Amino acid sequence: MKFIRDALGRLPDYKEVLLDIEKGRLPIACFGLTNIHRTVFAAELIKKFGKKGMMILPSEQEAIKVAEDLTSFGITALNFPSRDYSLRAEVRSAEYEHIRIGTLSNLLDGAFDMLILTPKSAVGRTIPKEMLKNLRFKISVGDSIPIDALSEKLISAGYSRCEMVSGAGQFAIRGSIVDIYSPTSSDPYRIDFWGDEVDSLATFDAQSQRRIENIDEITVVPAAESSIFDREGLIEK
Repeated sequence: MKFIRDALGRLPDYKEVLLDIEKGRLPIACFGLTNIHRTVFAAELIKKFGKKGMMILPSEQEAIKVAEDLTSFGITALNFPSRDYSLRAEVRSAEYEHIRIGTLSNLLDGAFDMLILTPKSAVGRTIPKEMLKNLRFKISVGDSIPIDALSEKLISAGYSRCEMVSGAGQFAIRGSIVDIYSPTSSDPYRIDFWGDEVDSLATFDAQSQRRIENIDEITVVPAAESSIFDREGLIEK
């Protein structure tokens, strides 16, 4: 990467772009860049100025590829795909919706360097920022929360209750144990309660049901952008 950075720094056009940005001569239009050169160019601008960036690309495939390339260059790149609409009453994958929720959650935390969109995802509607803030919550060891109240919070956030979690957006309750599979986690969480108190937290393998690692805190994000249950919104005031 240093070799590429040094080579890029010797290009007169690149130096001119840097000078224009430093002097505030914006916006700037750059032409003639191939896909990989554009990605390297964007990565170096992010590192040079220490600011967050956004790229709008023609297709989902290109957005995914650029996000992967930027990640390999040490840039924290978030891909925000468009929504997967379906007008038929059928079971559909929630994969894209979960990716979108994860990206929006990271945006709230500022945990990114580059946001990557397509024209369709850039203009599409999503869950309101304040609603996402309200539906996202943390659970720490030692917290006190009734299991029934936690169940209601999860249902309000778009989760579905099942006997045993197998995928993101599900939760299960067995006595004093609550399993939650948050869309932003690679593994589900297991919460052991002692009464209303959180006694322990851990990640576990969804297939074997074996614990992986004990942790002190988890963040639970909504499982959907739509189909959110708002109890207060149903009450006439």
